[in-house]
Amino acid sequence: MDFRAWAPEYRRIRQEFGFSEEEDERAVEVLRELLRHHPGALSREEAVRLLDHLVRGRRVWVVGPAGQPMPFRGPLFRRPPDVVVAADGATTVCLRHGLIPDIIVTDLDGIIPDEIRACEGGAVVVVQAHGQNMSALRRWLPRFPGRIIGSGPTEPVPPILNAGGFTDGDRAVYLAQAFQAQEVVLVGFDFETAVAKGSGSPRLKQKKLFWARELLRTLAKQTPLRILSYDARGLYDWLAAPPVEDR
Repeated sequence: MDFRAWAPEYRRIRQEFGFSEEEDERAVEVLRELLRHHPGALSREEAVRLLDHLVRGRRVWVVGPAGQPMPFRGPLFRRPPDVVVAADGATTVCLRHGLIPDIIVTDLDGIIPDEIRACEGGAVVVVQAHGQNMSALRRWLPRFPGRIIGSGPTEPVPPILNAGGFTDGDRAVYLAQAFQAQEVVLVGFDFETAVAKGSGSPRLKQKKLFWARELLRTLAKQTPLRILSYDARGLYDWLAAPPVEDR
């Protein structure tokens, strides 16, 4: 990801949501300091080599936490993915189906003990820092027992990566694109029904879903990456999906 090309898009997101660039930068520094003392933290070079090995040319499932049909035992699984990437809370969904994801993309607002358990089982955890999760970073990151990659929304300073994207789900797809996956299948995503976490606002969640959807549409149009989606209707091309009324 060319940060200079992505930065204007994220500037629009910051303006839309009132996010502070200074707080994002502070959070990235918190993460960098935590990574310095974490035995499983990967350098930027190690992270790039590992992600390239896992993703390049592969068929990637990006699993979301929505209440959609999960095809881990159905017809779609007859052609299983090469790589499973869980978007934060989807880690819990994967574990319930007896599956440890290969990669977890998280900003630490899911069920973190499940993410720690998956990390212990071999999942590589890509932890995103931003201005709203500094306390979660300090609380949880030292408890992860395995390999950790740091990421953030600012200009990437080693060992931090920035492959683009906003929410955990679309960031996972941007990551797959950055490391040249063959195709991505979105599994368990619902971009229409806003279910807020904790005391969060459904309206805010809906706004984030709108942005996630638009970022993925843009990515599908501007890159060679083939993005498919699987839900109750079956498997379909992301760009050929029925139009959705924007809110």
